[in-house]
Formats: sequence, C-alpha cells, structure tokens
Amino acid sequence: MTGFWAVYRREMLSLWVTPLAWLLCFAFLLLQGISFYVVIDHYAHFTSLSIDQGPAQTYFSSFFIPISLLLVCPALTMGIFAEERRSGTIEALLTAPVSGGAVVHAKYAAALSTYSLLWLPTVLYVVIVRRVVEVDWGVVAASYLGVLLVGAAYLA
Repeated sequence: MTGFWAVYRREMLSLWVTPLAWLLCFAFLLLQGISFYVVIDHYAHFTSLSIDQGPAQTYFSSFFIPISLLLVCPALTMGIFAEERRSGTIEALLTAPVSGGAVVHAKYAAALSTYSLLWLPTVLYVVIVRRVVEVDWGVVAASYLGVLLVGAAYLA
C-alpha cells in the first residue's frame, strides 16, 4: 500500500486544521461531561443504596454513549470523500501513484485516530473517580476497548 502514510498525514491535517474536529471535540466532551456529572451526582446522593456496579460501569452503560456515537461517527465520515470532490482534489488523489486501497485505508485510519483522540480526555474521569472509590480497571479497559471497537464498526 504505497502512499498510505502520505494520505494519512494529509487527512489528519485536514481534519484538525478545520474547525470540524474542534467543534466535534467540544460537543463530544460536553456530552460526556454531562454524562459524567449525572453519574457522579447519582452516586453522591444515593450513597446508602446497595449497588451492584460502580460509577465506571454506570458511566459506560449510560444512554449518553450511544447518542455520542450517533453524533460523532457520521460527522467524522460524511465529509471524507465529499470534501475531496468539493475542493477538486479528488482527481489529483486518484491519479497520484497511490493505490485505491491505500487511500481508503488511510482515510479510515485517520477517522479512527481522530475518534480515539476524542475519547482520550475521558480517561481523566476514571482518574477522578479513582481518588474517591475503588475502580475495577478490567471493567474500564474492557469498556474502552468496546467503545473503540463499536466506534470502529460505525466508522467503517
């Protein structure tokens, strides 16, 4: 796959230089922050209840996760090839010495990398919760892996 890294670098640059990724990051982190606040507020007010799952499990099973996936994944992928066509660079990209598979894989890898970077700041939520209660790191790792794999499927 010749040219993969060149197309990947160009796609990452085009994603993060335009306001799309920054606005998407703001909206995504705002939604995740609201979800985190709701979970923490729930556990702060109902401390005497016998619970089967901790805050980390509740955070990853909240209804904010599917909503954020339905907002983020289409916003990342809808403009990948349409922007090339709109700006007139699709002809140069398709006639360059880059295979078609490399173009598709590089654009997908850039969208997946951006998606992963959007989830990176949410690790701080687990660090904050860890200071107060015991966190099951296996559940957290499996939850992040699940979110990454579901997002990868949605982006595909």
